[in-house]
Amino acid sequence: MYLDPTKETCTMRALALIFALSWAGFSTAQSFNSIESVEYDPVNQQWLVSNANSIVSQDFQGSLNFFFDAESDYGMEVMGDTLYAINTPFSGNEIRAYNLNDGTLIATIDLPGTQFPNGMASNGTDRLWVTDFQGGDILEIDVTDATNASVSTVASFGVTPNGITYDGDNNRLVYVTWWGSAGIYACDLADYSTSLLTSTTLGNIDGIDHDGNGNFYIASWNPAQIRKYNEDFSDSEIISAPGLSSPADICYAQEVDTLAVPNSGNNTLTLIGFGTTSVQEGVVDRAPMSVYPNPLQESSVLEFSLSAPAEVQVSVLDLQGKQVWSADLEQHPAGTHRMLFTGIELSQGVYTCRLTADAHVVGALQVVVQ
Repeated sequence: MYLDPTKETCTMRALALIFALSWAGFSTAQSFNSIESVEYDPVNQQWLVSNANSIVSQDFQGSLNFFFDAESDYGMEVMGDTLYAINTPFSGNEIRAYNLNDGTLIATIDLPGTQFPNGMASNGTDRLWVTDFQGGDILEIDVTDATNASVSTVASFGVTPNGITYDGDNNRLVYVTWWGSAGIYACDLADYSTSLLTSTTLGNIDGIDHDGNGNFYIASWNPAQIRKYNEDFSDSEIISAPGLSSPADICYAQEVDTLAVPNSGNNTLTLIGFGTTSVQEGVVDRAPMSVYPNPLQESSVLEFSLSAPAEVQVSVLDLQGKQVWSADLEQHPAGTHRMLFTGIELSQGVYTCRLTADAHVVGALQVVVQ
């Protein structure tokens, strides 16, 4: 499936499409293996995935290739026509800068004293920030001249910083942490003070990014899910999709309104598109559940609301009442959430989509497959 990277973003941003690609049938030179981080490459209009000690590119038709002779095993960041990529076990902790036009190595930046450089963010012009997962530090790298970069530690604390993103509107870095009840933190760039934005019940939050419109997205391992937050982290919703498995260092590509999710648990890449749909205000009945568009297509979304936290299950039944598909979405908090229908294969016909919360049916509606 092709996404037009020149398509304008409309003011109403709804889920438009999502697809997950698995490449078990490809040769070793054209397959994902131990993937960790993904970045959008606007120069070549493709995705770059850190893949063990290599970088694999994927275009919008799903074709995979090595990205020149580049290496990365953890975080990556694109600034202009340069890709910055973290290398850890093979190189003694360093960042390598590559020209996106021809893949040439521009510079190698040592990260002295770091124990496990992991996530990376940038301001898009001259600054990188890197989390030291084991050292508990945030590093700032001035890459005004990448061949003569300066590295400094700007924050230290007793947690395990992982994914990180730059929030220029609020002059801060926002980063996530590991282990149980993982927190989401901010680092104020005015004085490098750190503060807790929100605590969670999630375990092992790996990645974070934002869409430039005040929304933040995080990827957790336990449970395997994407959670969307508003700007002050006072409200959130869960975005569920088949195939998520230990989602790692995510990337929101504002150029194409797409969230890319590298699944380190099954070596697949999930792309969640946010753009226009045929849904207009007032058309969708949102209580307690809606499916749109309906008849079902690859972009269809189940949106549902919970008045209290609950274990959620979604089932699809045929006209005889036989269950033909189901998904346990695990514990969801109160509020509005979405599930994506991508990857669900159903024959033509009419079905019932049923929503269950804590083993009680709370909603059902008819869906059509053409």
